[in-house]
Amino acid sequence: MTGNNLISDSDESSDELKDSTEDLEDISRDYLRLSVVFSFLTNKPLQIQLVEPIRSYEVSLLKLVTKVTDGTRTEVDRNTIKLMPGRFIGGDFTFQCDNSIPLTYYLEPLVLLFPFSSNTTTITLSHSINNTNSNSTETNNSNRSPAHVEDLNEYYSSLECFSSVCTIILQMIGSEVVFRYKEPYEVYFSCGPVKKVEPIILWKSPKIKRIRGTVVARNLQPSLGKNAIIAAKRVLDQVCDNTWIALNTPPGKYKPTLIISLIAEGTKNCIFTSNTLSNPLDISSTTGSSKNTGTVTSNNTSNMNMNSDNSGGGDNVEKKVGMGRSLLKILNLAKNTNNTDGDKNTECDNKPLDLDLDSVNQTRQPNSETLKQNPDVVQMVEVEEMDVDGKHYGIIGECERVGEKCAYRLCSEIALDSVIDTTHQHLLLYFMALSGDHQVSQIRLAKLNRYSVHLLRLIKIHLGIIFKFQEIQTESGHNVLLVKCVGSNYQNINLKSF
Repeated sequence: MTGNNLISDSDESSDELKDSTEDLEDISRDYLRLSVVFSFLTNKPLQIQLVEPIRSYEVSLLKLVTKVTDGTRTEVDRNTIKLMPGRFIGGDFTFQCDNSIPLTYYLEPLVLLFPFSSNTTTITLSHSINNTNSNSTETNNSNRSPAHVEDLNEYYSSLECFSSVCTIILQMIGSEVVFRYKEPYEVYFSCGPVKKVEPIILWKSPKIKRIRGTVVARNLQPSLGKNAIIAAKRVLDQVCDNTWIALNTPPGKYKPTLIISLIAEGTKNCIFTSNTLSNPLDISSTTGSSKNTGTVTSNNTSNMNMNSDNSGGGDNVEKKVGMGRSLLKILNLAKNTNNTDGDKNTECDNKPLDLDLDSVNQTRQPNSETLKQNPDVVQMVEVEEMDVDGKHYGIIGECERVGEKCAYRLCSEIALDSVIDTTHQHLLLYFMALSGDHQVSQIRLAKLNRYSVHLLRLIKIHLGIIFKFQEIQTESGHNVLLVKCVGSNYQNINLKSF
């Protein structure tokens, strides 16, 4: 091989190394929260070179970490992040977060680090309530940091779902935890310190005990939130008979949106969550359909059109029978007035509609005597403002579809036969790696998401813990993963021993 070939080969290898370095930089940028967490656990400085300029919510995260710790130093440049970790000493804190990302983005690293502080730590995170133009603060799957702030609706779980899961996990490791929140712009979090983490053993298939949830209707009528609750319970009642969903209508000037959070609690501290945020709803749209089948017609169409104009109905001769007695009275009164003013000296051939109103209200159809007296009356059919599948049109149908979507998503998480939903599985894997080494920790998972896979890589790099995966087949025929590991026996060095 000649020298020129050696030079060209070295150039190609350097280009490949440069590309891989850029990929690693992008990965570090995507998982900034995990990098910060492991920097504090191992007490090693963190430095990340960014390809793109730093974003506002990343600066806000670094300010938050600096505020709640003692001795932490951060240096932020346009394309560089440097962090020198300090100590968690606890205390009371209040922090105003950046509005461009949900609060669960800031809450996750605090949940992972506060159990290893010196004293009980309480913090209140809040968003500006005046931020009504962005819906990104209302949502959430806390399992990865997105590349664009505009597409945050599908990446972060709601405060209710995240708080419920973290409460069970932190209580499992022996920490005293309190969550209070105002969805989606404020959360209060209190966590007590622990000396060490006990091994986590959750490998049995759970049974669902109860399902709880909340529907937040913002700038919408409460009846629309009730429609979403009815649609969700129609699906969930087939899974669990102990289902209760609350309705919350917070005041304020917001875009008309619907936030649904569902939590299914199982046996042995198992929990499944699902949340859905609707797009801004069009409250000006009508709830009915233009295809109404119930009509009142006559052979003399000109007379009927004239009566419709006098009664304020326009050219549309189709009338909803559901309006019942009031509409028919108005039609008869308008026709009598029209006949009296039009032909005072002649006898009108057309008589006013003399319908049996009681029978209309009871059976929605005229009786045989009415049909004999008025042969021009066509048999009326009850109007159904639904499609062929029995679903409503318009905004009512949209709210029902949001409720059904969230319920079906929760059912799909339960059907995976895991012990926790795929959104928050990384929390269990994190505390498994820090647990004691006197017993093997093992949990039951259905599948790993991208965030959990990268967490396992960081655990291997910083803690040297390797997980073992065993695929087993359940009685129902599904394949699940039995995840095992021997923890690093991490001790809380910040906790006072005397």
